[in-house]
Amino acid sequence: MRADRTAVVSVPRNLRARVTTLWALEQTPEAEEHELALIFRAKGLDRTEAKRVASQIMRDKNKALDALTREELGLDPAEWAENPWWAAGVSFSLFDAGGIFPAMPFL
Repeated sequence: MRADRTAVVSVPRNLRARVTTLWALEQTPEAEEHELALIFRAKGLDRTEAKRVASQIMRDKNKALDALTREELGLDPAEWAENPWWAAGVSFSLFDAGGIFPAMPFL
């Protein structure tokens, strides 16, 4: 059961990391493009090819955010966004939060 709870709890941390990456992408796009180029250099591309790929990815903010999340943080956005435990946790939380209001007079 502990692993299940960890899966549900880890998603907000991942979401927080993704929001932080989005903020950095909006505030310092040149630095994020440079960082992406460095990541591609570390993967074996030469300097000009890494810059070209990073520049091409940075043209689309959503692609850039996905690439930075995947490469910089090691998170796959598609993997944790479609997690059934996440959906179950959110559903339970919303149901629980909504159910407290009718019960308030009895508490």
